[in-house]
Amino acid sequence: MKKQIKAHEERNVKSSSVPAEPSSTPLPSYLLDRNQTTNNAKALSSQIKNKRAEKAAKFSVPLPKVKGISEEEMFKVVKTGKKTAKKGYDTPQPCHLSHLLSL
Repeated sequence: MKKQIKAHEERNVKSSSVPAEPSSTPLPSYLLDRNQTTNNAKALSSQIKNKRAEKAAKFSVPLPKVKGISEEEMFKVVKTGKKTAKKGYDTPQPCHLSHLLSL
């Protein structure tokens, strides 16, 4: 277990612990800023995240709290309105069609 902890701590330590000796050849200008950009990368990403969060906060709408209901209440049969069974079509006036039936 102690070996695993030690190996884990060694992984977290930066590999550039030994100071680099200045070389006799000068570095080009585009390589001089590399060390500074790695330090600023975290700051830039956190600024971008904060700006996105602020923009999202402008349009955020508070959601109302929803009360939970039981299964019985959810799946119960709801009857609404007046329901009557039709007994057939009513004729407006009584009529007798015996002459058509005898043909």
